Amino acid sequence: MKNITLSLAVAVLVYACNEGSGQGQQAEESSQNAVINFIPGMYVRSFYDSIYETTNVRGVDTLRIKRQTETGSETFQVDRSKRFTRTADGKTLPESFSTETWTTSYQPSDKTLYIKNTGGTIAFDVKNKLLKIGAKEYQKIE
Repeated sequence: MKNITLSLAVAVLVYACNEGSGQGQQAEESSQNAVINFIPGMYVRSFYDSIYETTNVRGVDTLRIKRQTETGSETFQVDRSKRFTRTADGKTLPESFSTETWTTSYQPSDKTLYIKNTGGTIAFDVKNKLLKIGAKEYQKIE
């Protein structure tokens, strides 16, 4: 009888340990999916930079991110466009535009995009709907 009770206790313990580790793995996979599903969209940040006492730059920086191929791909294309206006000595200069395209790959270990063109990284805050490149924060708008 003791052997049966001991065997039963060991079986329950092994089952419980396997179930617990499975749930942790499921939670991690769910977290990965949440980030990957969050990534595509449009992100915007406004900026203002006072370069000198009489010179400043004001503008909007927009990132559009789309998955390169079908669901399951970990490669994303980022199209960046900036529109800005400079003011120098009280005079507003003509508006300027710039665009660039980055190819990125998703890094599951830290849930970031690695920018192949520059070597930089893009981080995501799903809860607050933010994208971060260094200290720059972009708000997801769609």
